[in-house]
Amino acid sequence: MENNTKYLRDLAKVASILESENITAVQRRELLSIYSVAYHDSGKIEGIASLDGTATHCSFCKAMQAAAEMDKTIVCGGCYALAMESYRTNVTNRNYIRQLIMSKVEFTVDELSTLNIPSRFVRFNSDGDLENTTQAINYLRIAKAHSWTKAALWTKNLPALKTAIEKEGKPENMIIIYSSCRLNESRVDLFEKYPWIDYVFTVYVDKKSTAAAIENGANECNGKKCMDCGFKCYNGTWKKHTNIAEYLRGVNPQKRAELLKAVQARKA
Repeated sequence: MENNTKYLRDLAKVASILESENITAVQRRELLSIYSVAYHDSGKIEGIASLDGTATHCSFCKAMQAAAEMDKTIVCGGCYALAMESYRTNVTNRNYIRQLIMSKVEFTVDELSTLNIPSRFVRFNSDGDLENTTQAINYLRIAKAHSWTKAALWTKNLPALKTAIEKEGKPENMIIIYSSCRLNESRVDLFEKYPWIDYVFTVYVDKKSTAAAIENGANECNGKKCMDCGFKCYNGTWKKHTNIAEYLRGVNPQKRAELLKAVQARKA
């Protein structure tokens, strides 16, 4: 667990630099030295490096959480990252610093090449989502700067990413996955409008609908460890422009029944 004193010191330094009227090259390098790319040595994404934000502090995430209060089919109402951040404050704190750095300063490809990426496989947005276009641009440039990696970006914030891609283009080593906003609603229609999306990722509320999606051509995730799966999302070995199905985990039977009722009502 990160020492709280170190977090507060780093946060104060980052805040001080970001308040500068003109951020110098030295200060930019200092921000990146503070950033610290995460590496997952256990869990679902074991063996993967991640560059994250925070569902607690991301304005886009907050808007989606507010929308979910009115529409129970919006998956952000049961955000796993938000739940985790409520008790893993060390993760929340460090991801908040990461989000601040990447969303406030637009770095060059050369500058971002100094980041230490401790794995060939890189995930963007293991926690949180894109705060803004600046963060999206930096993520695209990080993939370019580390062309030896296999990178994958998950997002719901298509406006921010669209603007960034129009400016930067899509890196050859990056897979882009749109996370469907609603339970049981695969947005495969978006491939035509945004051809740079490689896959959509959809959460299904019950086993029946999950199985039906897979039978109809969706790729099965369902909580499998990426390592056991063969890092298909990162390698792009799923068929392009297809759906990835995930069974909703971590809810009790009563909550699952409520969500299924909401999904059925929406369809009706």
